[in-house]
Amino acid sequence: MEITQDSVREKLIEKCKGLKVKYIAEQVGIPRNIISKFKNSRRELWEESLIKLNDYLDNH
Repeated sequence: MEITQDSVREKLIEKCKGLKVKYIAEQVGIPRNIISKFKNSRRELWEESLIKLNDYLDNH
């Protein structure tokens, strides 16, 4: 399956029902404010960050 901004955003929203954005940000090394803006569709992630976040969400 192709990794897209929207598919990763949906996973993040689902995962945030149990975990805080701050915790996820710390685990993947992406600033909390960037993850928060991404989650709320106010910004896109660079490909490297998108892949890193997708891998974390798939494996945790």
